[in-house]
Amino acid sequence: GAPNDAVGGVARAGSVRYFVRGSSGTWTSVPTPFVAPVPTANDQFGLALALSSSADYVLVGTFRGGASSTTEPGHAEMFRRTSAFTFVHDGTLAPPDGERRDYFGCAVAVSNSGALIGAMFDATPAGTGAGSARVFTRGATGWSQTALLLSSSAGPGMRLGSAVALSADGGR
Repeated sequence: GAPNDAVGGVARAGSVRYFVRGSSGTWTSVPTPFVAPVPTANDQFGLALALSSSADYVLVGTFRGGASSTTEPGHAEMFRRTSAFTFVHDGTLAPPDGERRDYFGCAVAVSNSGALIGAMFDATPAGTGAGSARVFTRGATGWSQTALLLSSSAGPGMRLGSAVALSADGGR
């Protein structure tokens, strides 16, 4: 990830480069870097990213981004591989109840069947900044949130979701 990359003149919009190692051991960059569908100043797209074990999905966190500059809950962008060097945008994953400075997208993990996204400053019943993680799955109509993960022992400032991991089958 290159979160401070200027994209189309937009400061710190961010980008991600994807490299593939060939049979000779030489690394080749996919011709077009990944960028957010709408590059926004200071989004820092690419500060968190994950690749599925099949290399079919790339998930990129934009934890400072959001629908408007007044809310900034963060979100993540999913890309799906359609051929060896071609990826298409497959959806924007966002919390339905996101609030300003949740930092949703600060940590991301992806499998072929799901995604796990952290929001380390999410205010939960446990307190401000207790944090959370959310599970998303891909259905016939796209990606949707299927679970909200909270710690039973969380307290204010715990920052659950600051790092996340997901098994290859998406079940753990």
